[in-house]
Amino acid sequence: MNSSLENSICPVLSIESLDNGKSGMIVCIVCCEEVRKEDNSIDCYCHVKCCTSCLQQWILSNPDKDPTCVNCQRIIPQDTIYDTLDPSFLKQDYMRWRSKFLFQKEKPYFMDDMEEVVQELKRRQQTQLLQEWYKERKKLTKKKATPERQVLVDALEKKIQELKPSIPLSIFYRKTIEERKKKETKTMVIPCPHEECRGYILQPDYECALCECRVCIECLEFLGKEEEQQQHKHKCQKETRRTAQKILQETRPCPQCAVRIYQISGCDQMWCVCCHCTFSWKTGQKVVETTHNPHYYEWLFSRQRTNEINETNPEQENNIQNNNIQNNLLCPNQGQYNNQFQDYIEHIRNQLYLMRDLPMNIYRKFLDVIRWVVHIQHIDLPYFRVDRLKTNKDLRLKYLMKEMEEEDVERILYKREKKRMKKDAIYDILRVIVNSILDILYRFISDNNSSSNYALYTIEIDTFLEHVQEMLDNIQYRYGGKTFVLAQF
Repeated sequence: MNSSLENSICPVLSIESLDNGKSGMIVCIVCCEEVRKEDNSIDCYCHVKCCTSCLQQWILSNPDKDPTCVNCQRIIPQDTIYDTLDPSFLKQDYMRWRSKFLFQKEKPYFMDDMEEVVQELKRRQQTQLLQEWYKERKKLTKKKATPERQVLVDALEKKIQELKPSIPLSIFYRKTIEERKKKETKTMVIPCPHEECRGYILQPDYECALCECRVCIECLEFLGKEEEQQQHKHKCQKETRRTAQKILQETRPCPQCAVRIYQISGCDQMWCVCCHCTFSWKTGQKVVETTHNPHYYEWLFSRQRTNEINETNPEQENNIQNNNIQNNLLCPNQGQYNNQFQDYIEHIRNQLYLMRDLPMNIYRKFLDVIRWVVHIQHIDLPYFRVDRLKTNKDLRLKYLMKEMEEEDVERILYKREKKRMKKDAIYDILRVIVNSILDILYRFISDNNSSSNYALYTIEIDTFLEHVQEMLDNIQYRYGGKTFVLAQF
């Protein structure tokens, strides 16, 4: 094509795609060449067909806008681009084009960022000057004490005290006053070892607030009260100290009973087998959301087998109507949604328990499915939820301050966009999983013949998850990285 692509397609924009009558072949609206429909063409909203070669040229010829249809000018979704165009084109020409396009989209914000850049450069100059004064003061203090030296030291100290309050926080490290104030929090270490005490040893003093007995900070040996400590001078055993330090490093105390708990594998949510408290491994705080820890479901399963769970009146439990599923799963308020989700899970679980004719292995499978859905709701979905308010301001500031070259900014922008699109795609699929699995389970507990038709529902779940796994594999192929692997039941 000698003339530009845009000029060449203008005369034929109103012509619909042609079919030459051959099976599986279409005629490109741009180049009028016959191409295979399955492999070398792309369908647009306007049903005009264009070969991938012409579309690639069309994209590269428009550096200032998103990829659009050659006919109707509607934007082509990025997932369609990645699924349709040649992989070698995507990894080379398209990546360079897209990186430059994303950089151009950031340029209009440069003017708004200038004020912060000037403030940051000023802060760095003041910080450097302050460091030089510190070094100079240190040198002076090492010299012999004389009245002249003291005058110089006092003058430097005055300059330092005047400059320090005027230095603002770095634009890359700004936190609220509440976040900067780290209040000392007392956390439980172990239950108090004193026989007649029901208290707990607390950090950082390693002292029981009730009986005022202490344990050794190094080896956790019981020391008693201050009078007893003075009479018997404690000396740590090397092996005991090593064991105690390892326990403190590899375990967390239950926030309710202070029993030390190991994390073998899995996510952040822990469940204490002693007091049945659910807490976070990272923060050590109690968790009020739905429990999805496998030990909790093992405990539920064992109680069901021994009939330890009190039977509930089905009429009282069946307060969630069939049409509530849409309200529960589409609630706009996140806090209200989480509460309704938890009630919904409890309702399904209780109804499953009341099905006495249900085989134990099927009951166990449904419990595992519920636990997995709760894990997706509270762990996976928040992780893959994209922060729409997050910007690329950090890259713009570094570029304006000449800390990054344009090519580096373009490369990172492209990576961030791909990561965001991948997380978006996985998030949408996970939402479908939660809604669909709960719908299947709700239809199961509402089925009058559920005890005999359970095989149909288990097959439906397995078939659905197989299809979803194929979709997740396609996402991995499209964007790269690791594949999100679904649980097996």
